[in-house]
Amino acid sequence: MESLRTQVFENEDNPYIQWPTLERVEREFREGELIVEPGESHPETFEFILPQWCESVMIYTYFHNPMSQHPEGWEASSVYDMADT
Repeated sequence: MESLRTQVFENEDNPYIQWPTLERVEREFREGELIVEPGESHPETFEFILPQWCESVMIYTYFHNPMSQHPEGWEASSVYDMADT
């Protein structure tokens, strides 16, 4: 267990798991190309080929709000156990 702890925690002062990034997709939308109103959702579909040793993945999504005066947006995280698939 200690080996796993040293792999995923940046240091003892950081209580958050540091997941390694396997893939990264950045997408930019032109003005007016994508408008999601409050209470609505918009699915984005991507496919990734994962290494065989990968047991769990966390998908983190962040959409920047270009209308905001401050750096803010919407985010979501999902964790999937690959052993169940």
